[in-house]
Amino acid sequence: MAGYRKFDSMFSPTKQQLVAAMSLCGFENWRPQVDVPELNRPHSRPPELPGTGRVAAVMMLIYREPANGESILVLTKRHAKLSKHASQISFPGGRQDRGESLLQTAIRETNEEIGVATSNIEVLGQLNPVYIPPTDFLVTPFVGWHTGQPVFVRSQHEVEQIIKTPLSYLIEPTTLVVGDVVHSNGQSRIVPFYRVDHHKVWGATAIMLGELIERLSRVGPGTG
Repeated sequence: MAGYRKFDSMFSPTKQQLVAAMSLCGFENWRPQVDVPELNRPHSRPPELPGTGRVAAVMMLIYREPANGESILVLTKRHAKLSKHASQISFPGGRQDRGESLLQTAIRETNEEIGVATSNIEVLGQLNPVYIPPTDFLVTPFVGWHTGQPVFVRSQHEVEQIIKTPLSYLIEPTTLVVGDVVHSNGQSRIVPFYRVDHHKVWGATAIMLGELIERLSRVGPGTG
């Protein structure tokens, strides 16, 4: 399948390039090609559904690896025993608590799931919310820059693995492939996904990642 805009060389975005990418306009209701059309995923919660639905937020945390200068994006593999989205690849995050903003939710959940000190996270902006029909969640992703090398403490209950992936790898077109994935209900489907080691990043997480990659592709390696 066609990939995102290809760069002439390995591109590891700096903080300044990420800031520039997050300031771009024209992404209202934008969806990347990993949003499978035949699934008819709505951009927001359908108004005909009863009740108010669930609201959540996640943090797309990025930091600079001191050893090689690479910008690293943090993903997690959810614990196999969780009742929702078990064993799937996601960003740190969760359901909004009463009285807190979505940003506060993303920061709190990041601390709870991977142990990162909230005082070291600089929020660069937010991406389009993504609606997840099977669980009736509307999830807002925030992009955060961590100052210095994070010290991770994994939540034994929620997180099976912390996955640290260079952005330079994720933005390469060959990372986005099409293949078979297994849903939580046991059914399989051929969908686009990002190949990260032996993991498959698909669904809502891939949609969020796709917008970040597209923004970075429009900024390009010559900015910042």
